[in-house]
Amino acid sequence: MSLQRLAAAMMALTAAIAIGGCTTGSAGSGATGPGRTGPAPIISATPTADPLDEFVAATEALQKESMKVSMSMASVLEASGSFDMPGGKADMTMRMTSGGDTEEFSIRLVGKKLYMKMEEISGPDWMSLDVSALPAGNSLNPKNMVNTQLYVDAAVDVTRTGDSFQGKLDLSKAPDSADAGLRALGKKGTVVPFTAEVDDKGRLTEISLDLTVLHAQAGKMIAKYSDFGTEVKVAAPPAAEVAPMPKEMLKMLAAEGQTATA
Repeated sequence: MSLQRLAAAMMALTAAIAIGGCTTGSAGSGATGPGRTGPAPIISATPTADPLDEFVAATEALQKESMKVSMSMASVLEASGSFDMPGGKADMTMRMTSGGDTEEFSIRLVGKKLYMKMEEISGPDWMSLDVSALPAGNSLNPKNMVNTQLYVDAAVDVTRTGDSFQGKLDLSKAPDSADAGLRALGKKGTVVPFTAEVDDKGRLTEISLDLTVLHAQAGKMIAKYSDFGTEVKVAAPPAAEVAPMPKEMLKMLAAEGQTATA
């Protein structure tokens, strides 16, 4: 994989994280976006409060426990993994298709150590770095892997019917780092329609975004959340399979998110 292909893969991952419910930015203790103050409402499986507040509460619930996540974007990107951010563990694989070729990108988080593998860059080996080397706004910074500030800041016109929501994300209100990821898709519009589902405990289980406003061929980006409370087991790769991260990769990671709001 050339550095250009690597850059494209990193931008695709950034875009997926930015809009798939794993956005950068610091999540507050409650719904405090435009027009919302105070603590988040108690999540309910039936409509009892403002739909916008309930939607924000449903997304914020994702930060509180372990889960499995899957994402897809048209025929270009598929990602799946398990996350236990309170426990400092994550295991994610992304498959990116371009020009008929499919490339796989894997990450593992074990405490404060991040392991990455892209076979055409590192061969069969994993690359590693301490997460303290990542800028606060980087999409691979652990505090940004399951963070829903985009929904807190940008959700508008939200309505609810039973366990289903629909609304829009006003990208002009998005955190800087999420906006950078969206620009990787060639942003042309500023309002992205979405639909979402919650479970019987009011937790977000699926969100679908219509990305054609950003790029005509982007289609829909769908993120699904399941197996809440599941035990996430992630082991560091054997030391013999871990190689130093190339300087070019370190520079690229340092550049992505360095100016974003933490």
